[in-house]
Amino acid sequence: MKANEELIIALKKLVAAPVQTFPATVLDVDTTELTCTVQPIDGPEIFDVRLKAAVTEVSDGMVQIPVVGTSVLCGLIGNDDNTCVVLAIDRVEQTLFNGGANGGLINIQTLITELNKTNDLVNAIKSSLTGWTPVGGDGGAALKAYATTQIGTKVVGNFTAMEDVKVKH
Repeated sequence: MKANEELIIALKKLVAAPVQTFPATVLDVDTTELTCTVQPIDGPEIFDVRLKAAVTEVSDGMVQIPVVGTSVLCGLIGNDDNTCVVLAIDRVEQTLFNGGANGGLINIQTLITELNKTNDLVNAIKSSLTGWTPVGGDGGAALKAYATTQIGTKVVGNFTAMEDVKVKH
């Protein structure tokens, strides 16, 4: 057999291999099982398409939940047309980090703004109680002494180290 014929046979075998990656549209999402159903552009619906690599419960890492109707790229696992994983998502509805048990990430600037309002209020209360001068008799001297002992040693919180710089949104 000539080298050209061998090359042609090898190319035919290569072309006969199943497509490894294909575009599809998300039809529905199961956020409990972290799977979805997709409709490939040129094929039948595929059910139980993984949104993460492992089939066990999410405990570490990140999982993106696609918007129903969005475009995704899917990949075959082990060249099996019925075992797929979502590789890329056009529109993401939600992103879960480490299972999402701790709720959403904070917007650090909004949090600092709101905490500064609280700090201003606490400082105003502190100043009004510790700066009060009693008039005649007791006139509140006991209150001032109590407030000074209770509030005078407190410091305003420092919220500059609250942001996780490894995770941004």
